[in-house]
Amino acid sequence: METSLSALGILVELLERLGISIGKYQKKKKVEEQLFNALSDEIEAFASTFERMTTLGTARLLPSLGEIADAPYTVSEMNNIIECVAELFLLYADLLRSFIDIANGCYEISSYEGFMRDLDQSDRLLHDLVLCMKNIRIAPNRIRIDSSFYRFTKLYEHEILEDVRANDVSKVVQEMEPYVKILKKIKPSLTRSVTKRSRRRLRESLNRLARVGRRVKISKDLSRNLRDYLPPKFLPIMILIEEMESIE
Repeated sequence: METSLSALGILVELLERLGISIGKYQKKKKVEEQLFNALSDEIEAFASTFERMTTLGTARLLPSLGEIADAPYTVSEMNNIIECVAELFLLYADLLRSFIDIANGCYEISSYEGFMRDLDQSDRLLHDLVLCMKNIRIAPNRIRIDSSFYRFTKLYEHEILEDVRANDVSKVVQEMEPYVKILKKIKPSLTRSVTKRSRRRLRESLNRLARVGRRVKISKDLSRNLRDYLPPKFLPIMILIEEMESIE
């Protein structure tokens, strides 16, 4: 797939953070409530998938890796890790799909000029978010992320990441280092240490992720810039995905 999992993960996490930061306005004014109602299915799917993804990574995959840190691993343990990774990639594909669906929804909403005028007067952030998502949609079910998305993020960085501190990010990265070392150690022989069923499921997950990924284009130079805005909540999952991306 043309785009990196790292950059796409940052983008979907930014959207999730936007949803969290502006969710408090949902019942404040009628126009905001109308917007969230119009996108309720897409936002619910996005939030639900994101929650399942983080739970899988932190509650299942990380503990499984921790169990083999200082001991010889068994085929059963490797199967469990591969099953977790396969499911993680499936959920990642669903998250990308939800991101695309939200862009499609914003594209349609933006055509209602009266509503957009009211939204502009009521909440500039939500108004500009709709326009930003509308602009990344280049065709039905296809999006392109370029510098304008990064500029939107810079413009509203305080609202998006108002509760994130640099030392929080550094702490998570340090906590993940032992797990990354374990993955690096076992990855060369990981797929050779599991059953054919687990290998097949992993291939199917990667193929599905690749199919969805082909619907998304992103400027390669954005990955480094957008990483500065990655909240700690998503870092463990993002690090795991990046490390497992090359597994075959």
